[in-house]
Amino acid sequence: GKECDKSFSMKGNLSKHKIIHSNLKPFTCTVCPFATNGLTNLKKHKNTHLGEERVKKYSCEICSKTFFSGYGFRMHKLIHTGEKPHQCNQCEKAF
Repeated sequence: GKECDKSFSMKGNLSKHKIIHSNLKPFTCTVCPFATNGLTNLKKHKNTHLGEERVKKYSCEICSKTFFSGYGFRMHKLIHTGEKPHQCNQCEKAF
């Protein structure tokens, strides 16, 4: 039977989608007993463990703020330098 009105161009995507209509929960958390039927749900759930699993490796030498990612740290440092590397192609404004 047809459980919903969704359609997919690729058979593999249909197979992945059909899991949500079953009682199967093949995606499990490695930190706690949480299990879900979708990979996206598991990724969202794992965010609840970020403070437990991840360490803020990057520390600003000017204000001591700490960051999980190098990218976030590099973007933060622009606050202290005043550098605005992104300029609008329609006007003179830079960000």
